[in-house]
Amino acid sequence: MTRRPPFAPFLVLALVLAAAACGGPAGSRRPPLPEAPPVIEPVPETPVAADEGRPGVLERLPGVAPPVRDLLVEPEGEEPAPGILLVHAWWGLDPGTRDLARDLSAAGYLVVVPDLYEQVVATSRISARELIRGVAPDRARELLAAGLARLAAHPRFDGKAFALAVEQGGDFLVPFAAERAAAGAEPAFRGLVLDSTNLSLHEADLPRLGCPVLWLVGASSAAFDAAVEQRWKERAREGGVDLTVRLVPEAGVGLLDPRSLGYRQAARDQALAAILDWLRARR
Repeated sequence: MTRRPPFAPFLVLALVLAAAACGGPAGSRRPPLPEAPPVIEPVPETPVAADEGRPGVLERLPGVAPPVRDLLVEPEGEEPAPGILLVHAWWGLDPGTRDLARDLSAAGYLVVVPDLYEQVVATSRISARELIRGVAPDRARELLAAGLARLAAHPRFDGKAFALAVEQGGDFLVPFAAERAAAGAEPAFRGLVLDSTNLSLHEADLPRLGCPVLWLVGASSAAFDAAVEQRWKERAREGGVDLTVRLVPEAGVGLLDPRSLGYRQAARDQALAAILDWLRARR
């Protein structure tokens, strides 16, 4: 009988780990997992270009102490424009978020993105998880309110406000929007867009949102379930909220986040087109 060398199990383990480090099978799209320390980006004293040669400025968010920055991107031209309060995913105010803000602005929207991480940008999923856990709900509401006030005070704002949250950003936006709707605060949101947000965590808030909601998720995502979708819609209808569910084919979660596991540019393009069509219908 042939004996298996005693190191065989370790060889198998080494091969598995090597495959994981290289991204797994050839069809895998798992991005690398850098473990560098989070990046600290200070709050500018005066507005500065977010990325040299590209639209958008980083500036101090008015009325907030200690100081916090936001990203402001204006559409071309000088005419009034509707506004979007953009809530970033768990990476923070990173390049992917800035690119999304520019895409929305290029479609004719004035976009403001408050920095919920207050100068810090995550560089790994470990740091992102710790950073998002460290955001106090009250502070998040304060920063979102300041961002919306920044939008409302802009000379080009036409009075029509929307909000879009990417992934975990929806966990801050949904309760914020529900509280504003209950208080009758102005400007009222004309619509909310949620990318892959787990609405099961916010079923109590769904009837209180006071405006239409577009929820996007990849059709292959484990987060989607037809029975859960039906329950969400029933809860939304209790408050007269129109909840639209849009499935993006051959995609998972994190449709708008280039650093999300399983990200596909084609899925992002489809999601962005669906968002812009939905927003135009409510302008």
